[in-house]
Amino acid sequence: MEPDIIVTEPNDSRVNLVVDVEMTMTDLSHTELGLKIYMRLLKCPIGVLITPEHMWLYPDRFATPDPESVEQVGEFELTTVWPYPPPKHETGCESFVQHWLEELPARSDDLPMDLRSAVRDYILPEILQGDVRAAHYR
Repeated sequence: MEPDIIVTEPNDSRVNLVVDVEMTMTDLSHTELGLKIYMRLLKCPIGVLITPEHMWLYPDRFATPDPESVEQVGEFELTTVWPYPPPKHETGCESFVQHWLEELPARSDDLPMDLRSAVRDYILPEILQGDVRAAHYR
């Protein structure tokens, strides 16, 4: 698994947030495990898995050295959150999600309460203090 979007500390390569954008998901547990392993390898504290319909949020508690210390803390419906439907192709969807993340600081008040709370607790601190960028060439 290689993430599609990362948030790094300014002027540093330390990754504080990884985002995996999937167009479809046939096996959530397998995709989650890939994200968790990647997070552990990078010592990344926050992971996000996004499809055009849902978002799952994974903080790493660093309680153990294995992927089990990364736990899902929420699943959120996104279809009512998007300003317009995401593109149907992978590269376009990755760019769409990256733009949405970059705009979150200005738009978080418009999110449903459960998602707003999770975004404020886990995602916004990393975005506000870091650089959002593509993790690979698009």
